[in-house]
Amino acid sequence: LTKPLAKAMKLEKTRGVRLTRLYPQLKDSGFKVGDILTHLDGKVIDASEPAHAERFPTMIRRYRAKKKVKFTLLRDGAKEEVVYKLPRAPRPNREMAKYKDEFLGFTARDLSVRDRIGQRLPETQKGALIIEVASGGWAQLGRVSNNGIILSVNGEEVDSVDDLEAILDAAAKTKPASLVFFIRRGINTYYAEVRPDWSNRE
Repeated sequence: LTKPLAKAMKLEKTRGVRLTRLYPQLKDSGFKVGDILTHLDGKVIDASEPAHAERFPTMIRRYRAKKKVKFTLLRDGAKEEVVYKLPRAPRPNREMAKYKDEFLGFTARDLSVRDRIGQRLPETQKGALIIEVASGGWAQLGRVSNNGIILSVNGEEVDSVDDLEAILDAAAKTKPASLVFFIRRGINTYYAEVRPDWSNRE
């Protein structure tokens, strides 16, 4: 809750954080978008500048998962309290399942909660996130690029790297003339056509 925002909301003396988005696990939590959290178990959430962005997460990290904590908040100008049992932290990116295709020259992994938050993706977004593209490989030649999310290959939907691996393993047997990747990158989507020389595949 920055000072300019607090002033605009006539809350000049208030410190805390404002909820701008709720994910599915918070659906029945008692929180609402727009709530201003001011206290955690009676302790002031001392945040009033952009530089204070890590103060609230730091306070939360001091608790164990499944611990019930009490949030004091302002909603439509009225003070309220919400008791909430903290969930387990989402799996970090490094723990997400990966798939590396040596022949096409790229690596992808499953999307994480942090990906969806960081890239402002829908909570239900599926696909395989491209995390590495080999220089000069078939994938790069076909305009497959880092940080793109593979949504389908040759019309077959990709919900995860397991789907991606199954589709490409099948393609290695049928050896189609091209592999058409449908990719989301940021707010845009595009098709990338990869035309590998299957005779070079071991």
